[in-house]
Amino acid sequence: DGSSAFGPDAQNIFYPKASVSYNIGSSEWWQNNLGNALNSFKIRASYGKAGNLTGIGPYDRFITYQPTVYTGGGTAPRNQIGNPNIRPEIKEEIEAGAEMSMLKGRLGFQFSVYSQKITDLVLPFNIAPSNGASSIIDNLGAMQNKGFEIMLSGSPVKTTKFRWDASLLLNHYRNKITELYANAGFIGFDGSNTQGVQLGQPVGIYYINYFARDNAGNYLLRDVNGFKLPQVERGNIATGEVQRDANGQPTGSPLRKILGDPNPDLTGSFINEFGFGNWNLRIQIDGLYGAEVYNWDKITRDNVGVGPLAEKELKGEVPRGWVASIGGFIGPRIQEQHIEDGSFTKLRELSVSYTLNKIKFANSMRFSLVGRNLYSWDNYDFGYDPEINSAGQSYVRGTDFGAFPIPRVLQLSIVTNF
Repeated sequence: DGSSAFGPDAQNIFYPKASVSYNIGSSEWWQNNLGNALNSFKIRASYGKAGNLTGIGPYDRFITYQPTVYTGGGTAPRNQIGNPNIRPEIKEEIEAGAEMSMLKGRLGFQFSVYSQKITDLVLPFNIAPSNGASSIIDNLGAMQNKGFEIMLSGSPVKTTKFRWDASLLLNHYRNKITELYANAGFIGFDGSNTQGVQLGQPVGIYYINYFARDNAGNYLLRDVNGFKLPQVERGNIATGEVQRDANGQPTGSPLRKILGDPNPDLTGSFINEFGFGNWNLRIQIDGLYGAEVYNWDKITRDNVGVGPLAEKELKGEVPRGWVASIGGFIGPRIQEQHIEDGSFTKLRELSVSYTLNKIKFANSMRFSLVGRNLYSWDNYDFGYDPEINSAGQSYVRGTDFGAFPIPRVLQLSIVTNF
């Protein structure tokens, strides 16, 4: 495969792939000894390499400039240093699995396990402006992915008048950074450096400042004109108390730690299809569990008076100045409050259809009413939808900042065959 977006010496790379499978269930020995219990059984394995040919933009290896107006005239300072030697990421994967069926094909089971190693990881990197620009894109590390997929399918009921088909799909994977440029402690993706990579951690962790608490886990408070307000933990802490200045205010640089991960622990889909005469009903439920969302909208709306904390302050449920204290107007912004539970269970699709056969003017006519993304069970406190990402296809993931939620769709269709 090839891509002209990368350096001249790394535009065309060979990515070998191979796979093999063996249908044990078709052998005579299997049919004679185990065929009644397991009607079919196949094992498979594969190996391959791939490159992330869309990992950078078409001009990211060149020096880029940012038009700027200065004293009435136009200038074009550099905002990214070019890198003619950048290479595509190389993913090497080993996968193995099996497929089997039982009860004369009424019950099926499939599973796969895989391990991936990604080298030459392409990452944005902030550099000192004294270099002539503030960022560069380079091959800065390596990553490992491991996971499994399980699918269970079957027909619990199958008669001449009624049919019920069901399938359950579960996916689990974990990734972690195994190498990082110069053993860097943390490399941030966005301008605020709240999300990025850290050695030994998953990609896209939220590395942020947090509320000050004592050893018992209680908030440490500071007094501003008589009001008790939470504050981020700052300075050197020896006994669980925040370092304070002569006026009793916290002092020192804000401390940061990992407080979230946009990567889920488990995803799944549960699909049921029912048939009764000319009627058909389909229900699909999707789930994602163990991920967090970084909700920029939460503090943004509070700062302009339309968020949940701003509403409480206007009602007098919290002291005046509460939003300002955690939003960055008094001291630094407390980023811990951005993190929300991103887990959800969704009614992804509900459809009902009726088919007329052999009518006067057509062979058949099918009427269908379909609803998609009808309801979400989640703990997303402030936002439309936890299944969201404002940054699109990039390393920045799981962020909600003015993003349009997945729409709820109702569709009526009529399909006719002549």
